[in-house]
Amino acid sequence: MYLNAGALLLLIRTGTFGPHNALDAALVQATQNFKAWRRLHKVRAAVPAFTRSRLGLTSDEPATMKLKAYNGRVCTAWLADVACKAAAASQDAGLHQLTATVSRARRSRARACAPLAARVLIGVCSM
Repeated sequence: MYLNAGALLLLIRTGTFGPHNALDAALVQATQNFKAWRRLHKVRAAVPAFTRSRLGLTSDEPATMKLKAYNGRVCTAWLADVACKAAAASQDAGLHQLTATVSRARRSRARACAPLAARVLIGVCSM
């Protein structure tokens, strides 16, 4: 829950979803990107749109993405895919570290996923 939120915010800060100074627009772009990724990989998930309040950015608490277990794994797979593509196109050390962290989390959970989710989780980041 913290990993997904932190990864999403780092990707936004590095400009992956548009200008980092326009957080709301970047969150809309990230939501659209996530939906397109789900359609491409034929993965179902009940993940609401990414907003400031959904990430807990309206309070003093650390950012969190509160999702059910399966939906959290799907979101982790998407973030791993996006982070791999962003890191390949960038020299940003933070993106490379994020790629390693999210990919490690993706692999550790792959055994517990449903067959369809496992296929997607194992297939991302295979560059």
